[in-house]
Amino acid sequence: MYVIEAAGFQPDDIIKNGNLFTVANGLFGYRGTLEEYRADDFVQLTMGGVYGRRKDGFEESVAFFNPLYTYLRIGGQILHPLRIPPEKHLQTLDMENGRHFRETLFQADGADVVIAAERILPAQDPSLLVLRYRFTVSKAVDVELFTGIDTKVADGRGPHLDYPRFTLEEDIQTAMAPILDGRGQIAVSETATLSAKYEYDAVMIEAMPLRRYRFRCEANRTYTLMKYASVGFSSEDPTPATIRAITAVQNISFDDLLKDSAALWRNRWNVSDMLLPDNPKLQFAMRNAIWQMLANRPSTPTQSIPMRGLGCQGMQGAVSWDTELCLLPFYLNTDQEAAKNLLLYRFHTLPGARAKAAAIGCKGAFFAMKSLSDGSEAVATENESMGAADRELVTKTSIFTSGVIAYALMSYFARVRDGEIMVAGGLALLLECAHFYATRFAAEPERRRLSAKGVTGPDEYHANKDDNALTIRLAVFTMEAALETLKLMKQENPAFVKKLFEAFDYAEAVDVIKAAIQVMPSFKAGPDFLIEQFPGFHSLQDASIKDVKKRLAHPNEYLGGPKGVATPTKIIRQADVIMLLALFESEYSRMVKNANLQYYEPRTERGTPLSGAFHAIVAAALGKAESASHYLQKNAYASLTFEGRQFIDGIFVGGTYPTAAGAAYVAMTAGFCGLRNKDGFMICDARLPEAIKEVSFKVVNFTNVANITVKSAGGKIAWEKLT
Repeated sequence: MYVIEAAGFQPDDIIKNGNLFTVANGLFGYRGTLEEYRADDFVQLTMGGVYGRRKDGFEESVAFFNPLYTYLRIGGQILHPLRIPPEKHLQTLDMENGRHFRETLFQADGADVVIAAERILPAQDPSLLVLRYRFTVSKAVDVELFTGIDTKVADGRGPHLDYPRFTLEEDIQTAMAPILDGRGQIAVSETATLSAKYEYDAVMIEAMPLRRYRFRCEANRTYTLMKYASVGFSSEDPTPATIRAITAVQNISFDDLLKDSAALWRNRWNVSDMLLPDNPKLQFAMRNAIWQMLANRPSTPTQSIPMRGLGCQGMQGAVSWDTELCLLPFYLNTDQEAAKNLLLYRFHTLPGARAKAAAIGCKGAFFAMKSLSDGSEAVATENESMGAADRELVTKTSIFTSGVIAYALMSYFARVRDGEIMVAGGLALLLECAHFYATRFAAEPERRRLSAKGVTGPDEYHANKDDNALTIRLAVFTMEAALETLKLMKQENPAFVKKLFEAFDYAEAVDVIKAAIQVMPSFKAGPDFLIEQFPGFHSLQDASIKDVKKRLAHPNEYLGGPKGVATPTKIIRQADVIMLLALFESEYSRMVKNANLQYYEPRTERGTPLSGAFHAIVAAALGKAESASHYLQKNAYASLTFEGRQFIDGIFVGGTYPTAAGAAYVAMTAGFCGLRNKDGFMICDARLPEAIKEVSFKVVNFTNVANITVKSAGGKIAWEKLT
């Protein structure tokens, strides 16, 4: 129940399988491509937090050189499935231990050639990548085996790397290259051993340093090539570190490395797994969702989780605004170090958020919709037909993002009570975000209040509207959180607060926040219990999604923007009000929740993974789990079916969908299992759809573990000590 499998070879599946069989460990990811593949076959290796920026300002993840490039040549033919269609082919990923495997049967020079290769990311060092490449030939033939470092990379909108420099030290060869923008250097090192008597020479083919082994292979004997590789990035040459990493493990057998890797993954699965004994198909999908989150866990305080996961440059490697809302709940429940790193990344990008606020004439911090390494805004979009002007309008007016980050921070703080997070940057972030709202909201003297003029919620089809309800509530929450946390920190760590205020002169900001919070706009449900997304929304055209889509000039036309077919209607991309009800669920009655779910759900065009999770949370709480189960299904299967765009403007943007994985987890735990923390107590209850009879999972809470089981009749929590 942990193994993903694809049998047979189809050229059209190269991209899908590359996504599906990606291996990653939180530091870097390597797409699930075959050893003989090159850049044109969508091989990519990326490291979290490593970006390159062109002179025109465009930034994206850097694609590293490929240290596993390996191929056989027999009878003058290179064994590549696009050149010689294989007789049989199998590719698997064992999510239980992180092992990728392929087995391919070729016919060459009148012989059957079976290639069986395994790769893992060993537990000994997160920079390592190890390959065991075995092959058997049915008759004695002359063989050439090539292996080395492929320096041609699928480089998105690059190039981002300067010409590589090659070194050889104690049979470990390295390709090192500076990133062109000067921020650092990358290094890829590898060494290899072969179980055969051979003639050997080092060759340079198309700027690739390759090892060539030539020998006469015996019939039906299995030969084994072992490759040990390491990748690194540093402001200085990372080559010494990558060489040390390889040297430390190159005498350890693959089986022993696999054993250690399996132990590491077993420890992770022990607290992360989710069991659905009566629904094995959904359990497998949920395990794949959990695998995505385990594989992409942020391993350093300066990186978060890219929109398309590690191992891919898709969407510039940017971090979406909804990352914390989708993924923080999983890490809070299973891996609080990773949860903290998600937030520390936001602290790291505060300068970019400050710059974005200043660019629109405000103070404080305005976080990006899609954040790059320094917090600046990415230009990548999944809406290929969305014009630059529309995109700029949305990014400049979607001020809810700062409130989302503040909400995530306070969720972490309420759960962990970690004062260090506030010292590390949390209090500064809250004050900056609150100050931003206080200066962004416009004064309405005649009404003696402020107004959220020209803002956009997550429903980007209706951009630049006044007094969006979700935006107002997040702004008020942020201001309240900033002032309450400041009061707490003055009591618990007055020396830190004094030093912080001396460094950033926050006294004026606090005065502005205190004044603004007294005159913030408000909203409430009407007599029909409906909350209007923004004033005037109810006056828009009432039309079905089907009718609106009939107005499209072409299938990929953007529905929003000034001329968008959805803009004059009540059709929305995602439901801001449902998100409001899910985030602040204790503030709204059952009647309000029910009325708004019935109103907004049929008007939501497709939403995002997070939108689906929030629909599931609200619907399940209302006893409507059956109608919401498809949201769970869609998000759980997202990285198995890959229905999203793989190319935009001719650029490959494929990869995995970590936020969808997180949204599936949120829908299952907070939605259908009713999991929540209330006044320090953990609560669950049964809200399961018919297809799910039982769910069990674990939640780590300090030194204890809650074993949670939810059945149709109710939920149970049993506590044990964390081992």
